[in-house]
Amino acid sequence: FRLSEKVQNIFKVGLSAIFFTGISVLCTSLFSLMKVTVDDLLFMVPFFLCVTLVLFSHCWFGNELIYKSEGITASIFHSNWVGSNMATKKVLLLFMTFTKRPVEMKLGGGLFTMSIPLFVSLSRTAYSYLTLLKKFEK
Repeated sequence: FRLSEKVQNIFKVGLSAIFFTGISVLCTSLFSLMKVTVDDLLFMVPFFLCVTLVLFSHCWFGNELIYKSEGITASIFHSNWVGSNMATKKVLLLFMTFTKRPVEMKLGGGLFTMSIPLFVSLSRTAYSYLTLLKKFEK
């Protein structure tokens, strides 16, 4: 997991900035969509969809990373290890022990895991902020 920690250290600041900026962009885009003319919709709707797609794709691949890494231990167990020598069995057992915990990309200092539930939570939060903005607008 040292490699996953190195990758996470490289990307955590950038991905956190993308997500925290993305939620505010989603909220303000939704708020702006309520007041624009038809001509402005031609720009705003694709922009909103692109931001949503960026956030969703990051969450999707984070979810895939978790899903695929959870299957490593089972794949090792179901491999043809029975006929192997004792040294190979010990190495495989050690490797299985290290791969029990799934690899996750953390955001916001480790508070959030990049996954589909995070995207759903971000969408709900953006909608909540939108309703809050609508109340203050009046």
